[in-house]
Amino acid sequence: ITHFKCALSCRKFPLKRIAFGMCRIRNDMINDIVSFFTTYPILTPQSISLVEGQIGDEGCSILSEVIRNSSINLEEIELLGNEMTSSGFRCIAAALICRTRPLKRLSIGIYHENDRALDSEVIAFLEKFSSKPEHLPDKLILGGNHIGHNGLRQLGNFLSNRVSSLEMLELNFVYFSSGGLRAFFEGLQDNPQNAPKHLNFADTDLYDYDYLNPTMVISEFLLR
Repeated sequence: ITHFKCALSCRKFPLKRIAFGMCRIRNDMINDIVSFFTTYPILTPQSISLVEGQIGDEGCSILSEVIRNSSINLEEIELLGNEMTSSGFRCIAAALICRTRPLKRLSIGIYHENDRALDSEVIAFLEKFSSKPEHLPDKLILGGNHIGHNGLRQLGNFLSNRVSSLEMLELNFVYFSSGGLRAFFEGLQDNPQNAPKHLNFADTDLYDYDYLNPTMVISEFLLR
């Protein structure tokens, strides 16, 4: 990180994107990165990728300083595959609603091999946007190991109550049942026109112990 900061500080213009993907970035490293960008805000890239790291709630709290600072020209941040809990999700959401300009893209989620449900994280994250739903980034990627019926229904309800639809929603590295997929669409039923313009189940393991055909569930929604 020290060599990275030294090299970056010599630049006159910021990079468009910096990716620390799979570098196992820890909370203490996040502190170094954030302190640099708060000192040199003009050098903050538009996109920062911190996927597959070891960022926990402490790291999310530190990172929120950069996110909430609207003078920093940050448009995208990737946090998939880290170790935050509901507290970290809330912290990131609280920083996002403080911005004068919403982020364009956000990916967030726990390490996908961690056998833990994401329902509480997803619900905690969405609750923070209840007063300012339009501050949710227009391109949202949620990742983790499992999102249950409740989390998916809450996600559908939240999107239904927005003024406009998301440009893109991706559910990466998750698994859920066909019944969970139906719960998501049921949450959207009051305002189906608010369904995301692009809905992507990339790298999703859609199991069907609910004895529902996933294709039929999606078709039912599209025919409304």
